[in-house]
Amino acid sequence: MSGEIVIPPEQRIKVVEREDGKARLVIFSQRPETYQFAVETDWEDEGYAWKVMSGVSGIYSSPEDAERDAKQEIRWVRDQLAKDNPTKGANEVPAFFVKAPRSMALRDFAEHLAKLAQSDRWEERDSVNYPDGYYFRQCFGQLEIVAQIADGTEFSDADFLIWVRKGEDMDRRTEALANMLVQSGYVLIG
Repeated sequence: MSGEIVIPPEQRIKVVEREDGKARLVIFSQRPETYQFAVETDWEDEGYAWKVMSGVSGIYSSPEDAERDAKQEIRWVRDQLAKDNPTKGANEVPAFFVKAPRSMALRDFAEHLAKLAQSDRWEERDSVNYPDGYYFRQCFGQLEIVAQIADGTEFSDADFLIWVRKGEDMDRRTEALANMLVQSGYVLIG
């Protein structure tokens, strides 16, 4: 969704400025106890300047949840927050890029992950900030794993990207999942 949406200052919870100063992440609240994020971009053309909001997220129950997903979905936000506070980035790390043994959809990959991890079906979630507009996630206690289509910016051969949000047994579960993928014919990249 794009357009000239204006978020009043009193609704803005947090603003993260992109390094070039031409865009910012805005975490905001329009109703009590509901939070969203969007990217506000500055545009100039023929002497006119305006701001455009894009990528308005779904609704979150806390500003921390909104920020967490914004970091995951928008690379420059993740990079900027890591520069601003290097220790805060430890809560969420990309686990690995994956090359599938054959062409497959993200849905098929998520079904295969569920079988490998002996888990329930992974939850499909919509978000305009992800490639193709959706991703899958699964929780194991406090540990959350997210699978998405790789956007090709870091590794053009990668089909998928798996994120692990910090939780109990993160290292053990991440290593086990990586080993199961390799044994099933997937290639880990990076």
